[in-house]
This record gives sequence, structure tokens and C-alpha cells, in this order.
Amino acid sequence: MTKSAAAAGSVGEMPAGIAGREVKETVEVLLVDPYKKAIAFRGMDGKYREVSVDAPHLAHWLDDLKKGDKVRVAYQEALAIMVEPK
Repeated sequence: MTKSAAAAGSVGEMPAGIAGREVKETVEVLLVDPYKKAIAFRGMDGKYREVSVDAPHLAHWLDDLKKGDKVRVAYQEALAIMVEPK
């Protein structure tokens, strides 16, 4: 499931915009790196993503997950753009 949102700057202002989405999907774990504190996975769209696991309460996932595991994840992606004169 994906939820998306976007907004643009006001008329008369410099061009600007934001876009974001929240994704909930089942992914395949590709790599668990306890030294980098990172987990890599491939989503339903086939894209490779790597996330940091810095929060202490999430550290157990570095031990619990293994390559090939299928897990349900929720993550957010966002992009903001603003044009400013030099």
C-alpha cells in the first residue's frame, strides 16, 4: 500500500514543491550488516534500499533478521525543492 502527497508553492512566488509517500509492503532482506548497523532490502518495485538501524530499541533486528527473510515494512520517502535567486 502506498499513500502519496504533494504540494506546490504559491502563485507569484519562486518555484517550490514537496512530495512524499508512505509505503507499506513485504520485502526481501538482502543484507544485514551489524558493523554498519544497516539492513538492505528489495521492495516490490525491484528497487534496492538500505536503511540505518541506529536507534537502540531497533538494534535487535540486526540479530533477528537474516538474508532471504521476508518481512513487512513501512517507510517514508520525501523530497523538497525550492528555487532561490543567486
